[in-house]
Amino acid sequence: IDGIMARRAGSEAVDIFVFKYLLVKLMDEKMEAGMHHLLTWYLPDCSDESPLPDNTRTMIKALQNCEPGKAIPDLQMPGPDGANISLSSVYTKNKMTLLFFWRTNCSHCKEFKPVLTDIYERYHAQGLEVLAFSLDKTDSGWLETLRQEPTKWVNVYVPNDRRLELNQQFPIPSTPTLISIDDKGRVLSRLILRDQLESYLKENMPKLGN
Repeated sequence: IDGIMARRAGSEAVDIFVFKYLLVKLMDEKMEAGMHHLLTWYLPDCSDESPLPDNTRTMIKALQNCEPGKAIPDLQMPGPDGANISLSSVYTKNKMTLLFFWRTNCSHCKEFKPVLTDIYERYHAQGLEVLAFSLDKTDSGWLETLRQEPTKWVNVYVPNDRRLELNQQFPIPSTPTLISIDDKGRVLSRLILRDQLESYLKENMPKLGN
């Protein structure tokens, strides 16, 4: 990161281009140490006068709000029956809660759900819970999917008028996205590769209290 940033031309446009490139690469690779370094030492001006795109500003804000060690807000979202479910009603009962952001028409989500189901079956008794946030445009397809393919974890739907709030709190560059929190609602990891989820759980769940 330092080597790349040291070769910037010094213009604001080039600085922002290089920063955005590294931001996307580091998020794709789920490199927490690199992300922390980039945001700590090379964060561009995010003022209203900055040419930084709005979607990049939102992602930066989400990464800062979801930094490991920070507590997330106790949001409430509607469950399948329409009643609101608070995040704290889920995470306080478990050693670790995985926030799983998905869409019913996402091919990667469909491929990953059987893997997550298997992991959930094996780790739930050890204190793992999954809180799945549907990002579908409407709740009808989501409800039909849950009816046809029921899951044992907790499901909520994110209404359209709550999307900006969610995107400012959680970095969700694509679906599926996985973020882990502890029983106090503190972020453990904001960047988990789905194909490394089980190794992440094996390494980190024993570190958490009973």
